[in-house]
Amino acid sequence: RIVTDDPTVNETLFYEPLDLDDQTSNMGYMKINTLKVFGYSMHFDPEGIKDVILQLDYPYTQGTQDAAFLMLLEMRDRINRLSPPAPQPLDLFSCLLRHRLKLSAGEVARIKDSLQIFNSKLPNAFPEPDLAQLCS
Repeated sequence: RIVTDDPTVNETLFYEPLDLDDQTSNMGYMKINTLKVFGYSMHFDPEGIKDVILQLDYPYTQGTQDAAFLMLLEMRDRINRLSPPAPQPLDLFSCLLRHRLKLSAGEVARIKDSLQIFNSKLPNAFPEPDLAQLCS
């Protein structure tokens, strides 16, 4: 779903999935710089997210590392909540790490495992839902 930038027009454009038979109708890929969901918008700052991820590997103090884990858990939950309704929600957070932040598959797996371990140690931790892998 794409909202037009023209202030005089109040409409939302809908594009169907890629058509493999007629390549001329495909829109191609898009780069996401901001997210706007339910009236709330958030600027996407890849460098800020990379800085938080670096705090997982090079903690200056334990409190800094814990704060980084909590931020990433919150981001992961908010991003994965944007998944379309389905019996098994999609893992959009891993796609963001892999394709928007250009992290390797190994780095993404390591971050996911670290987040699961940290989340399991929290006092009121909810069990993490099984997510469908969207990206490799």
